[in-house]
Formats: sequence, C-alpha cells, structure tokens
Amino acid sequence: MVQWGKGHDTQTIIFPIAFTQQAFCCIVTPIGGGQGSDRVYSLSVKSFQILCGTNNDGLWLALGI
Repeated sequence: MVQWGKGHDTQTIIFPIAFTQQAFCCIVTPIGGGQGSDRVYSLSVKSFQILCGTNNDGLWLALGI
C-alpha cells in the first residue's frame, strides 16, 4: 500500500489507513524554506513524526502492507 501527504516540521502524522502488518519506509522531501535535514522519526504502522527542518513543510510518501 502507498500513502502520501503533507506535513509540517515536528508534526505527528497519523496514516489515513493504518498499515496492517508493517510500514517499510517513509520518505520526506521539503517544499518550503527553512534549514535542517529532512527525516522520519518513530515510524510505525499507524503514524510517524515528520522532521523537515526549522519552520519547513514537507511532502511524505510511505510504503507498507
């Protein structure tokens, strides 16, 4: 299953549909200003935290089953 969306730095993203078995990976890319590296923290089958630099928005893409 593939899910995607938009988030803001330090926001906890709750997947619209929880993965039933495993979240394999989640990728974040910046879409605004700010500084810092883009990353995913605490990835689970239900949610993750988006870290995309100071005062920055990011697009995310998650893969899982």
